[in-house]
Amino acid sequence: MEIEYRVFGEELDHGAAYGIMAMEAGKTVEIISDISPRREDMEELVKCCNEGGLSLTHLPDVVEDWLTGSPE
Repeated sequence: MEIEYRVFGEELDHGAAYGIMAMEAGKTVEIISDISPRREDMEELVKCCNEGGLSLTHLPDVVEDWLTGSPE
């Protein structure tokens, strides 16, 4: 089955925070929260993950690379 990535938003003590939610067959299979305070950043990252057909096993590495500014 194909993974679909979506922006995940939540309100934390320090304000709004956004992350990535991975969905498979309509069910949430992974959430990485509090990646960025900017929804626009997560929308761009989610778009890249979906367009590239990113495997769920590589999601943590992609998020880490994004946070450190390393090329994907």
